[in-house]
Amino acid sequence: MKERKLQPPVPMDVIEKDFLDALARLQAGKPKDRDLATSAKKGTLRINLVSVSKEAGHSRTLIGHGRCKYPSTRDFIVALREDPANPTRLQDVVAKKRVESVRLSRELKLAQTVNATLMSHVLRLEKDVERLQRENKRRRENQPVANLVPMRSK
Repeated sequence: MKERKLQPPVPMDVIEKDFLDALARLQAGKPKDRDLATSAKKGTLRINLVSVSKEAGHSRTLIGHGRCKYPSTRDFIVALREDPANPTRLQDVVAKKRVESVRLSRELKLAQTVNATLMSHVLRLEKDVERLQRENKRRRENQPVANLVPMRSK
């Protein structure tokens, strides 16, 4: 399944750039704001319009409602919050990584099992090939395969 990647809007001015930089810091889990940094350390940091505006140091009314001054930035933050591929809490990120780790471990165990089965099959076939080569060599030398006595015909 191909994951879609949300692209941030191109900043129009310095304030919008502050909002987008704040969002990037929040996504990285390294906010400059003391309260948000504490939340990030606890793993309870949520990325939303209020936390982005607090991190940016600007009023939340600039991105807080439908007819705000920076609607593209607001829409991007709201879309990130609603996108399940981009969790907004550190706990959600860790939970997602754990699920992915379990899935990858299962795939690895399955691949190892399949490889072991195939290897045993290859070893069995190699033994069969050696046996058949010996048998073929005996036949070419006109040596009987076993202690067989030919029957006399009348």
